[in-house]
Amino acid sequence: MSFEIFISDDATEGLLSTANYIKNTWGEAALKKFKKRVDQILKNISRDPYIFQASDFSDSVRRGLITPQCSIYYQIHEEYIQVLFFWDNRQEPIF
Repeated sequence: MSFEIFISDDATEGLLSTANYIKNTWGEAALKKFKKRVDQILKNISRDPYIFQASDFSDSVRRGLITPQCSIYYQIHEEYIQVLFFWDNRQEPIF
């Protein structure tokens, strides 16, 4: 069973910001590789939402590593997954 994934406005904004940074810093090839990695991570989460470790916030909020510089935070609900935000790991920690 696959879960449907919904991406919040904050997650969309964070993803676009990260994508722009990658494109401007490392070019189109790096951006394409990043997008492919994000797509694969989302597919994996859809099939197995518990694939990544629980966050310090809650067992239902998980953190997945996309690249060493970027993580995805998502919340598991009974029938769907909500992507909360994409986090630049070079920033100050959330907690």
